[in-house]
Amino acid sequence: MKFLMIPLLSLALIQPALAVKQKKKACKSGRTLISCEGIAGATRDAFCAKAKITEKKKEKICKLKRKTKKQNKKVRS
Repeated sequence: MKFLMIPLLSLALIQPALAVKQKKKACKSGRTLISCEGIAGATRDAFCAKAKITEKKKEKICKLKRKTKKQNKKVRS
């Protein structure tokens, strides 16, 4: 019975770690991933930026709604 418990417990511990690893977003080279964790009213989890930004600008970007590609095309037309 004990030999079955060890693999099951190890799977239970590995599962959340794998979920977090898949969730991470990658940025293009020269950009850094900035998290929106802890910001009230944030509409996104994280975003990529080229340079260091201030906390005020970070809050503003995190609260902005993202536009889809279709919305961008309608605005340009």
